[in-house]
Amino acid sequence: MFGYIDRQKARSVGFTHQGTYFGIPLWLTSSTIPMVSAKWMPLELVVTLLRHIERIVKLAIQVDTEQMHQVKRVRAI
Repeated sequence: MFGYIDRQKARSVGFTHQGTYFGIPLWLTSSTIPMVSAKWMPLELVVTLLRHIERIVKLAIQVDTEQMHQVKRVRAI
């Protein structure tokens, strides 16, 4: 599939984990500042939009809480 990052390519770039963000499959790194990328590149725009919406909503509702992103089903690759 055009724009799809497979497991071998993800490992070569430095990704160590996979998970989902609001149902969108992601590649992740396990570092203090994680790198996140959608497995299918056109969905990268959707992930970016959702991250900004999530940040705005959480700042408006939960001013004094730590930022907790909706990344689920994280496991090592």
